[in-house]
Amino acid sequence: MLHTDFAENLVLVTFRIRGLDGDSRHSSIWDLSAGHPVMRFHQGTAVA
Repeated sequence: MLHTDFAENLVLVTFRIRGLDGDSRHSSIWDLSAGHPVMRFHQGTAVA
């Protein structure tokens, strides 16, 4: 899992899941401004 400061109080998290049905890559944007993490966006894509 990797994370990058995307903007003030926003973090981009990327990770890969390896499963029996195949692999997928995921990205999510987390908002930290509320005092606790809130996911604002998530996308997962199958890897061929």
